[in-house]
Amino acid sequence: MSAIATQEDPQTLAYQAYTGLANVYKENGSAPDLVNKLNTAVELIQQAKVARTKGDLTLATQLEEQARTQLTEVIGQIPAAQRDADLAAANTMLTATLLIPISVSLSTLIFYAALRTRREYERLKLYEMEIIEKNKA
Repeated sequence: MSAIATQEDPQTLAYQAYTGLANVYKENGSAPDLVNKLNTAVELIQQAKVARTKGDLTLATQLEEQARTQLTEVIGQIPAAQRDADLAAANTMLTATLLIPISVSLSTLIFYAALRTRREYERLKLYEMEIIEKNKA
């Protein structure tokens, strides 16, 4: 039994890493460095398959081990990327929650100031009309 059979299959690790990264992106997070590592590992797996079909088992084993190492790193970093995505989502929600009352308060203040200005204008206009009527009389 070879060392490859006792360790986890690189394709299974790639699927786990892909699923974890998909969840990060589903939460509107981003982890482009992890995606690049995953892509590199998938390329290594494909190169290992080609080497295995050509009969070069030593190279195939080396490539699979490199892929396994990269995939293990990616899987290890996914929880941190998930936390970052959750934190970014929470910050977005908090910002929206705070900005709504602020914008409502600001628009109410602007409306009140416009109303007061209008009332002051009407009062001054009425006062001006009284002065003109007194001058006519």
